Amino acid sequence: MKTRAIILSILLALASATSCITLTVASLASSAAYAFETRPTRIKGTTIKQINDKAAIIRNKSGEVYCIVYPFSPYEDGMEINDRFRRGGIYEYDDELSGTKKKLYIYVLSSDIENLAETAIHLDYRYQEQDKQPTYQI
Repeated sequence: MKTRAIILSILLALASATSCITLTVASLASSAAYAFETRPTRIKGTTIKQINDKAAIIRNKSGEVYCIVYPFSPYEDGMEINDRFRRGGIYEYDDELSGTKKKLYIYVLSSDIENLAETAIHLDYRYQEQDKQPTYQI
């Protein structure tokens, strides 16, 4: 009888743990599927244009331009950024000077990737169609 009670309590504990894991995975999957590079990249540059409250376009000394997702507080053009980022998707925007569409890699601050991933997903042009439901992978 004691053996059955122990086995039953173990099964109950496993079932509750599994449902917590399933809930966590489901909430991540519903927010989107997204793959970030596993190794961070150091980005050092100056912000040149704000996209939203957590994203901006940055230019490094070599003239390369990226989209970064960063916890600005508050944002200003000309901010010096020097931090580690992980590359995610691609940001597409209309270049006002040339009148063409431009694409930039999206880089998310490594140390705060869990809080900033949703912003990167919303910026990624590949997931802006409502039919596409990405899978979350950090």
